[in-house]
Amino acid sequence: MSNAQYNANANPLGPTVTQAGAVAGGHLPAVVASLIGRERELTDLLTMLERDDDRLMVLTGPGGVGKTRLAIQVAHEMVARLNGRVFYVPLAMLTEPAQVLTAIAERLGINDPGGPLAYDATVGTLREGPSLLVLDNFEQVLDAAPAVATLLIACPLLKMMITSRALPGISGETVYHVRPLVVPFTPQAPEWRRVETVDISDSPAVRLFVARAQAARIDFRLTTANATSVATICQRLDGLPLAIELAAARVKVLPPNALAQRLEQRLPLLSGGAKDMPERLQTMRNALQWSYDLLSAEERRVFRRLSVFQNGWTLTTAAAILTETPSLGYLDIDAVPFSLIETISSLADKSLIRSTDDTSGRRFFMLATIREFGLERLSAEEWPALEAAHATWAVAFAEEAEPYLIGPDQADWLQYIATERANLRRAHAWLLANGRAAGALRLAKAIWRFGYTRGDIQACIDWLDQALAAAPEPSSTRGHALVGAGVLLSVQNKPEAARRRFNEALAMAPNTRDRRVEATALIGLGDVAIALGQLQEALDFYQPALELCREVGDPRGAAATITNLGNLYWAMGELDQAADAHQEALRQYQRIGETRGAAWSYTNLGWLAIARGQLAEAAINLEAAQERYFALVDKQGIAETLEAYAELATLHGAPRRAATLYGAAAAIREQIGAPVPAIDEARVRDARDRAVAMAGETWAENYQRGLELAIETACSLAIAPMAPEMKAAPASAPAATMDVGLSEPLTSRQQEILEHLAKGETDREIAGALYISIRTVHVHVANLLAKLGVHSRTAAIAAAIQLGLLPAGEDQP
Repeated sequence: MSNAQYNANANPLGPTVTQAGAVAGGHLPAVVASLIGRERELTDLLTMLERDDDRLMVLTGPGGVGKTRLAIQVAHEMVARLNGRVFYVPLAMLTEPAQVLTAIAERLGINDPGGPLAYDATVGTLREGPSLLVLDNFEQVLDAAPAVATLLIACPLLKMMITSRALPGISGETVYHVRPLVVPFTPQAPEWRRVETVDISDSPAVRLFVARAQAARIDFRLTTANATSVATICQRLDGLPLAIELAAARVKVLPPNALAQRLEQRLPLLSGGAKDMPERLQTMRNALQWSYDLLSAEERRVFRRLSVFQNGWTLTTAAAILTETPSLGYLDIDAVPFSLIETISSLADKSLIRSTDDTSGRRFFMLATIREFGLERLSAEEWPALEAAHATWAVAFAEEAEPYLIGPDQADWLQYIATERANLRRAHAWLLANGRAAGALRLAKAIWRFGYTRGDIQACIDWLDQALAAAPEPSSTRGHALVGAGVLLSVQNKPEAARRRFNEALAMAPNTRDRRVEATALIGLGDVAIALGQLQEALDFYQPALELCREVGDPRGAAATITNLGNLYWAMGELDQAADAHQEALRQYQRIGETRGAAWSYTNLGWLAIARGQLAEAAINLEAAQERYFALVDKQGIAETLEAYAELATLHGAPRRAATLYGAAAAIREQIGAPVPAIDEARVRDARDRAVAMAGETWAENYQRGLELAIETACSLAIAPMAPEMKAAPASAPAATMDVGLSEPLTSRQQEILEHLAKGETDREIAGALYISIRTVHVHVANLLAKLGVHSRTAAIAAAIQLGLLPAGEDQP
């Protein structure tokens, strides 16, 4: 329920009305504040009430989301349609289910509403004609559901709307989830970039904040100067109307930037609601306490402990810390106790947790304000054991994921780690702070490949360095952690720092008897030698490393060494030998299902084909590489392919496209802190110089466009066909350039979704922007791909650019 105000008197049942309202609409509260940001919901509910089969609607959602305010507005809209037969019954002050029918009878004007004839009189009144009965705040009288159901059975012309934080569970109920207001979407914007007012002014959450802020301070305006802060406030409050209204009232004394900073701790600031509001809605803490008090003891325990998770949890992760089984497999849902499933389901039914689908299945989470409340409820005695259980699970999960970060399942497990990253960060910090450095080292060592692939490079270096400093004892774990840190430092072009890590790992290897550490340290030292221009020394490291990888049965390490040898041969001018090495590496990567390695090989083969003037073959290999990098969300790899595509564009006489792609690649490299590798630096620099010379005065504008381009759009632009000769591929080619066309015209909704895809938005973001479900987005995207005759979103955008459905923004030769 939002903090929107309405006239109220001392009636213990809740708000009443003006005299006009009493005559026209069955004692409806007279609204004195406009309903903002709920236009879509209002339309949905009115449409549903027109349908014969929707007789009972349940508006559910967390405290403060605005259920009551929305229901009251619907009731007012229905007065004229039902000739005034709309009755509002507030239940918040009731404590016994038996009082519900009495409250209904009283609102209908039944004489002696608690008497023995009241029920028959109630039924008689409701059968006189089509009627709407609004029962507000049903959650604390759920046991009255059977009695309410009898009214629906006895009164065929009656429709009922119930607002409740928990589902009544009445047969035939239609559940309508009242979601938080849509907040401004500011994806990964640098902190220094101000949000333009026009970017956020249409956001329902912002509209509500501005309206309530102006009520508190008449001269308040949304401006370019405060837009970023207003967007941040709405995001931190998860779009909860009550929270937004309570925060907006604070602009009397706090400017938006100060308010946004203070909202890092939300609950202390979210107070001071209107005095004519029920006490439970005068502070956000009171609103949540109301829900918490209605829980059973076990539900309270689970709710409190689940608040330890950041960015949500799965059933298995919940079971790991609540049932003390930290080694439970991440995907082993069948092993989760049914009692825990029931409790979590009940908390979801009571609107304290929400759920969504992701790659691992069903994921649950709390809105930030609700989570903060849950953390407040944890006792001092609960905290230590809970934190320890959470950290133990995090280490077990990281070590379960580690072997899957190479091989055929790496895309899924990279995404699992990305989803759990906030939980892993919390656990790593707790382990270090509580003298459990060995656990922190195990965690950091297990996931460094995530940082390498997903571009989270510096964070993973920090995790490794902190744990290495805290756990200096020689061990196999330390050796692998040192190698991981060395690899990440090499990506950052810090060869001397990398060499120190590799040398320490190499020196430690005999003591730990881990020959894999020895092999990977040798590979790393070879990479350092190449970066320093010491090509013969690099060869001296790679050759024994290759022998050792084969000896210890490490096919992935062997393929990586062959890849590096291919790059070395290329640097030596031996293009044929380099091509043979990359082809061999590709075969080995494909044999073990190593997606990232295969993408690496395709990229190298693409560059080699460019060097030989085989542009069609280059395009085929680069598209194969990009498809794999994109599936892994491998930003470094994507940047490498964009640079190669830029050179292709230059060679095809499309310098503006080249400039845009170079800009997009530079933006990615800047974001992840991964400059062009030393071995590739001269080649990429020379290629870029050619593009600059050809583009002339158009370079700067198009390069800037690339800097601002979403990754998905940049990838689509890269593969959009440029010349006829690129469409002809050898029969043995692993991929082919698109020959596109529309099987039938796109609907207006599909065109909308296509434009959102081009912005790089996820299904969840698209669903929020268009007020549709994620599942509906899935269906529209599938139909869109089918109409375009493609199998990926990237290919869909490229096809759309080619067909003129999206602007290319560059030259088309």
